[in-house]
Amino acid sequence: MDGFQMGMGRGMLKERGMGSWMGEGRKRGLVFRLAASSFRRNGTTYLPYLAACAFSVFVFFVFSLIINSDVSRNLPRVAYATMLLVLGQSLLCLIMVPFLCYTNSFLMKRRKRELGLYRILGMERKHIGWMIFWEALFVLVLALALGIGMGLLFAKMLFLVLLNLARLPLQATLSYTVRPFLETAAYFGVIMLLNLAWNLVQVYRVRPLELEMESAKGEKEVKHLGLWSLAGLFFLCAGYGTVLGSQFDSGIFNDFFCSVLFVVIGTYFLFTSGSVRFLKTLKGRHGFYYRAENFITINGLLGRMKKNAAGMANICIFSTMAIITLTCTVSLYLGVPSIMDYRYPYKVQAQFLPGMGFQEEEGLEGAVDALAQETGVEVRDYQGYFVLRCTGLLRTGEIVPDMGASAGKRVALELVDLEEYLRLAGSVETLGPTEVLLYTAGPDYGSDSLTLAGEAFRVKKELQEASFFPKNKEDKLSWQEHYAIVLPGEEALAKAAASFGLDASAQRIFQMECNPVGTQEAVEAFSQRLEQLLSSLPGFAYYVDHGEEMSNDESMYGGLLFIGIVFGLSFLICLLMILYYKQVTEGFEDQRNFEILEKVGMDKAEVQGTIRRQVSMVFYLPMAGALIHVAVGLKMVILLMGAINLFEPWLIRGCAAGVLLVFAALYVFAYHQTARVYYRIVHRAEVDSLGAKPYNS
Repeated sequence: MDGFQMGMGRGMLKERGMGSWMGEGRKRGLVFRLAASSFRRNGTTYLPYLAACAFSVFVFFVFSLIINSDVSRNLPRVAYATMLLVLGQSLLCLIMVPFLCYTNSFLMKRRKRELGLYRILGMERKHIGWMIFWEALFVLVLALALGIGMGLLFAKMLFLVLLNLARLPLQATLSYTVRPFLETAAYFGVIMLLNLAWNLVQVYRVRPLELEMESAKGEKEVKHLGLWSLAGLFFLCAGYGTVLGSQFDSGIFNDFFCSVLFVVIGTYFLFTSGSVRFLKTLKGRHGFYYRAENFITINGLLGRMKKNAAGMANICIFSTMAIITLTCTVSLYLGVPSIMDYRYPYKVQAQFLPGMGFQEEEGLEGAVDALAQETGVEVRDYQGYFVLRCTGLLRTGEIVPDMGASAGKRVALELVDLEEYLRLAGSVETLGPTEVLLYTAGPDYGSDSLTLAGEAFRVKKELQEASFFPKNKEDKLSWQEHYAIVLPGEEALAKAAASFGLDASAQRIFQMECNPVGTQEAVEAFSQRLEQLLSSLPGFAYYVDHGEEMSNDESMYGGLLFIGIVFGLSFLICLLMILYYKQVTEGFEDQRNFEILEKVGMDKAEVQGTIRRQVSMVFYLPMAGALIHVAVGLKMVILLMGAINLFEPWLIRGCAAGVLLVFAALYVFAYHQTARVYYRIVHRAEVDSLGAKPYNS
């Protein structure tokens, strides 16, 4: 019956007789054997659920093992990776609870008819409760054994993957403590306890006949379909509008969370209400509805949507999450060099104060080149320049001194004279007494007039690049508050400095920066000796080697990569489990429908074609919804990746296209594999005619 060994249950009860329930010891023994036999014989439903639980245990245990290992406190730069692992484990905990509860609901739905028969045959509620308890205990013990076993087997490999991605020493060894075992057992024990409590409540609250017929029920039809459909459309449009209206600013993360919330709510409403409302509208068009093929298809789809709309919405949401997560992961993996180039255009930087004795820089470049030859490195992108740095407030058309309480957006200013700019740029340019060149690290200034500390200037040209500026230009960065202004000469520079309360001759600095290239040991030796050389010169202010910061950032991005891979796989597993249980559930429901359609006169080919069309439409509709979500949400992905300094929109779009193709192939493959189970359940004798080979019994 519905794939469960109902005959087995009847036989065991009949063999022992109803009087066997009078002995309490024999009752417990029979209940235990019933639970073990049911668990063993109902593999079609139990094994996927056990696999999902074991995978969840495996992921949680590996995270806990690495976090609690001594190596997480002893390795250099491991703090970033550990912090991300803790965050990832917390998010996984939030995901696993609803996922395992959801898969348990599928399992319990298939068990209700069997449990109802036990009640009709005289089995008491407490005995059914004990049977469910033993089954839950079997699942928990097996899931912990399999998950922890896989964790112990593959933890070291995954740990080495994490170390490699995070650019950490591969010689580190993973230590084992008792805490990960206890945390894993406690966490999944609580989840199983919640599922057990929910299952017991359902068994104890429903009457025997209702329980026996419960498995045939689907999801309750939502009332006020039109109202909820409009609400779903509203939330979906609100989510899409939030995405399309988002910009690179401080509100990007608020926009992201709001858009996700709106899209999830809208998706659930449209699948549970909008689809049913649409099909009922088609049903009301008599000229269209009362055609043989449309009549059967619409009624079949209407029944499926009423029963399984929430499951379809879950498939759509998990598909979207998997695609977005994998897109971000692949983009980050390929885009780390670009991120490093943006964040650290120069690995080595030094600063001198001319007012404290530094006079010239002509001999400095030669000294750097000589040191590079001695240490066996190549110096690239060397430059040295004089610049005046200060802070101002940007208002409409003017930049004024930052007086603390004044209104306006605070901006960092880089002021250079024309002669210094021409020396660096190697170009020819002239400026009138009231003309300036302007460079912004974010969007263009967009005006030909600028008032600087009360003096009006005409912006002759907006520069698209400036080698002396510490940031590359990114037009989308609306929050980037860095301006570089090229003034016509020394006099204009001194006057502007005075208006900001600075002395140009004393406070203008000399900046030296370059990129040493070579082996790690040679670069480190060069950097150490260069710092010693520069610190001995008059006017030396500071020296910085960004190598350590770059290593920390690479560790952080490596941790993000690891988290992204784990989350992407987790979403895929969740999706595959929902697909499988949906096929199994619909297969048992369609057994009777298949027979009825044949009895009313439809030939087998028509019946098979009708069911195939319905199943295909139901399972490809969530994928279509996910593709639309991803297409709209790709802009948000590009913005979020920009927040971590990855400004490669075409790289991200290419990664999204690749992930979509691979995901679509996996989805189709998973659909056809689970469809084999469906067709076997629907009509065992005719599996071959439906395009799939029967399983060996």
